[in-house]
Amino acid sequence: MSLRIAQVVAVHPSRRRVDLVFLDDGYRAANVLVATGGASSDAGSWNVPNVPRPASEAEAGGYNHSGRTMLALVGFVDGGPVVVGWVPPLSGEMEFTEQNREVHRHPSGTWWTIAPDGSVEVHHNGGAYLRIGSGDHEDLGGVAAGGWSPPGGAPARITLHTDGFTLTVLPGGTVTMEADASVTVKTPSVTIDSPQSLFTGAVTVQGAFTYQGGMTGSGGAKSAAITGDVQVTGGDVKADGVGLKSHTHPDPQGGATAPGVG
Repeated sequence: MSLRIAQVVAVHPSRRRVDLVFLDDGYRAANVLVATGGASSDAGSWNVPNVPRPASEAEAGGYNHSGRTMLALVGFVDGGPVVVGWVPPLSGEMEFTEQNREVHRHPSGTWWTIAPDGSVEVHHNGGAYLRIGSGDHEDLGGVAAGGWSPPGGAPARITLHTDGFTLTVLPGGTVTMEADASVTVKTPSVTIDSPQSLFTGAVTVQGAFTYQGGMTGSGGAKSAAITGDVQVTGGDVKADGVGLKSHTHPDPQGGATAPGVG
């Protein structure tokens, strides 16, 4: 099979085909079939980004002045051309020189990578990312040979969902967790440092409970039930505006009033 290199000048995803201009002789081929890594009637893959048609296909010679440059490796089956692979352009933002770096980048700017040490990172074009491994978020602009400046996007909404459970993180930091069944947290200690937290169901604490801040509760006849000692330091316990520490009772002997219970 003879192989030739051609420049992609148009993409037709509905037909899984592209238009080409061959670099060696300028010959134009339309509706060329693209071979993929897997394809069937109900499964497969397609990863051919849109390519702006050059202002003049006569100028197609390995670089597209109108936008994205994409070069195809073309074989011939029964005399007809078939795209069997892709050739990196001579220059671009995907020139990674780091050994054992794997990168996949979408035209939108969303990308995922595996670093040489095995760390995995998925980065949305709005700035949200998930990293598993060592180190902090990676700046691939410093790893790519030609620098990397992917297009930006709107801040991302992150959702983790399965049957009976949804975790949502909104831009700005609001987090909502909804579970149809119980939520159990097993850890030596828990610290909640948030301007506002809301629990809509029963909350059970097994172990020491230390609270610093304000607490608001609402419910039925029994909003809170505590078994064991309650210790308050530097404050007061109030019910309907009456403080356990600050309210007073008349002295039964006719003397001055004094704080206390009774």
